[in-house]
Amino acid sequence: GPVICCAAWMVLAVLMPVPISRLQMSLWGRTAYTPQVADIFNMTIRDNIVFGSKFDDIRYARVLNACELIQDIRTLPAGDMTQVSER
Repeated sequence: GPVICCAAWMVLAVLMPVPISRLQMSLWGRTAYTPQVADIFNMTIRDNIVFGSKFDDIRYARVLNACELIQDIRTLPAGDMTQVSER
């Protein structure tokens, strides 16, 4: 929402005072900025995460952990096999 966007831009202005375009990641040292734009496709949560790569259960578990999605996925009746859509 607008509050988060404003907060993100305020932090961004302090950390790297350069124009950032949409869908760009900039990295200086240990600080990174990525825009809050999600690409979600009409398929399962798992398929959106793996996105055509060969499924590796250890890597997949690491990704879920790094993104802190484990608790969220546990609350869904179909877990990571829940169908999602672009909306």
